Amino acid sequence: YYNDRLRSELQSTVIGTHQVTTDRTVQVLDCEIYSQPAGCFFHFVTAKASHEDLDVVETMPVIFLDIGYYSIDLEYFDKSTPHKIKSFSSQNAIYRVLRKTCDQIGQTFNQPCFADRLEEALQRNEDELQVGNRFIKFDQYLSKSASQTAKDTIVKINNSSSELDTSPPLIVTTGGGAKLFESSLINAFPESKIVTLEITSIAEGLWEKGYVSKNCRA
Repeated sequence: YYNDRLRSELQSTVIGTHQVTTDRTVQVLDCEIYSQPAGCFFHFVTAKASHEDLDVVETMPVIFLDIGYYSIDLEYFDKSTPHKIKSFSSQNAIYRVLRKTCDQIGQTFNQPCFADRLEEALQRNEDELQVGNRFIKFDQYLSKSASQTAKDTIVKINNSSSELDTSPPLIVTTGGGAKLFESSLINAFPESKIVTLEITSIAEGLWEKGYVSKNCRA
């Protein structure tokens, strides 16, 4: 997100006329580029935050995390302004949690375990996975792997907040892996308020930002 060249290239690609169906075109006159955690930020402040939360966002450093499948993106906001130096992306994301979980199950039962099948089971809200000729309850393995993988993110949050006397007062998470990291974040930052938003919050926040920007110009 903070790569100026890539942002400029993306903006140039988006602005212009696009063929969306065989008989319809859409003209994009202007474009603003935001990170995915910024979408979470917009949704939180417009639809989810209490008055107390808004006071914290406006006056103190806070952290917004998108915990995705292939990457974890963190944006550090200081008095509602994103902080480039303290923000980061990490590849210690959910696909690594799934792989570690399958490695543990495979070693325990001496049978191959496949991450894509574990992902499908999670999407169906199931708590068992077929490994060989048996069904294994995988929650304990998944929780352990999530806790191990979350350590990298926790270290980076601590580094981002190193000048604070205490933990960041507010950490807001979203993404497909937010629930998996929730308990680790609560344990690591007992003085922080941890808020886990629905997986759609990024898309909703960016839509809300676009709607507000369009109507303000109008």
